[in-house]
Amino acid sequence: MSGLLSLLTAAVCVGVVVVAERIEDHSKNLSTANYVATGAMVVFFMFALLAVIRGVADLIRAPFVKPLAPSAPAASGENGSGGK
Repeated sequence: MSGLLSLLTAAVCVGVVVVAERIEDHSKNLSTANYVATGAMVVFFMFALLAVIRGVADLIRAPFVKPLAPSAPAASGENGSGGK
């Protein structure tokens, strides 16, 4: 599940990059909007790259990981906070 969420995060970051690119294309050169859009493109592209790497690594690793055993809920006195 974590791998799929990472890939979804990467897709959202790519969407932000596309929107920032459109803003950059429609703003004047050497304007503040152009610089902010370029910075947003760079930052969100890096986030997307990291999310893709993590997502692909999680999906590749998933078939080889043992599933976690279900744990029983702790009784009120077992966790040390028994209200004493």
